[in-house]
Amino acid sequence: MTAVNQVDHSRQGSGTRALVLTVALSTAGSATALISATGITTAAGGLNRGALFSGLFLAASMAAGALALPFAPRAAHRFGTRQAVLGMWSIVAAAWIASGALVIAGAPPMWVVMIAAPVVGAGSAIAGVLSNIVYRAYLESADFSAVVARMTVWRGIGWGLGALVGGFFLNTGSEGIGLVAAGLVKIPLLIVLARHAPAHSLATPDRPKAPWHEIRGAFAESPTLRRTAVMGVSMALFAAPVMTLVVPIAQSLRHAPLYQGAGFLMVGFAIGELLSPQVVSKLPHGGRPLVNAARTGAIAGGFLIALGLVSGFFSFRTELGLWAVVAIGIGAFRFASRAFSQGSAAASRGLENAASSLAAAAFIAGIAGPIGVLGWSLALGSLGAEVTAALAGVALAIVSIGVFLRTRGEDVRA
Repeated sequence: MTAVNQVDHSRQGSGTRALVLTVALSTAGSATALISATGITTAAGGLNRGALFSGLFLAASMAAGALALPFAPRAAHRFGTRQAVLGMWSIVAAAWIASGALVIAGAPPMWVVMIAAPVVGAGSAIAGVLSNIVYRAYLESADFSAVVARMTVWRGIGWGLGALVGGFFLNTGSEGIGLVAAGLVKIPLLIVLARHAPAHSLATPDRPKAPWHEIRGAFAESPTLRRTAVMGVSMALFAAPVMTLVVPIAQSLRHAPLYQGAGFLMVGFAIGELLSPQVVSKLPHGGRPLVNAARTGAIAGGFLIALGLVSGFFSFRTELGLWAVVAIGIGAFRFASRAFSQGSAAASRGLENAASSLAAAAFIAGIAGPIGVLGWSLALGSLGAEVTAALAGVALAIVSIGVFLRTRGEDVRA
């Protein structure tokens, strides 16, 4: 009996190690795909419409993700949570490989990535909202925020590597190869999910209600979930676009070579993502996670304001160096806020309803995502990157402080 248990424990440990490494590799693929795809759309739009074309690509992906999110609990119930994540990431990998192959074969690149956008967006959204539930079972942790923070380290490593690789493909004009590579590096994660069971078994969720009814019921039941959604929406509108529109932002600031400016920002965000678990661990965990989500969101807004000031008052290499520093701050506090927000959503109605609560919060943020990206894209063209970043930072700070004061006040009264 003991020998069998030891073998099982060894297999579970190797599965956990393989999981975190392949998550990093898969995230590297996502970063490479983002730079390659937005490089294609930016080139198609030229100097005047590059940001708008990139915004349309990202908006199409996010809109499809938002529409797909309500069906995440249903997918988890029907196929099992781990199998649903495996299936969705398989679809995303296949879409990137097929898109890259078509671009290499000479198909119009802009049309290829626009057609791929909703497929990738829907698959990534469902897999993303369910994946942390699966990772929690692998990592054997009861603290959902801690699980998100720990996986953020590996995602940060992957994001930094992917940014460098994506910058190489962008610089050499081989974005099609970059898309193929982005899909191929997701395959090891698929193998791990298929072959290694988590240390803790995943219970099949109860049969959910109709998707839209489930979302309405979740928000009606929990005021905490509603305020968590407010934080998610503010992040989607004001902070997230700066991390996805790096190529158009570098173009707006007229950096040459283009990949250098985009690469500095991406690597800075990745380093910040690596540091976000330190932010999570340093903040008090005795109260509700939403308090810390709002606190870190306000600080992220301050760093966005700093990004606008740096771009307005410095130039060339000094600006690039300061960009990297500010990007680290944005990444660290933005991802820390996301970890606390996901912990808040997961606990808002009990862990037995975690999948539906996370899907509800992500759905609302997903609706805001395309609006944020298109708003940033239009603002980059009319106001410039400096003013856009500063205004977004002010708005994020105001909303975050409001959520903090409201939630903290309730804790004090309780």
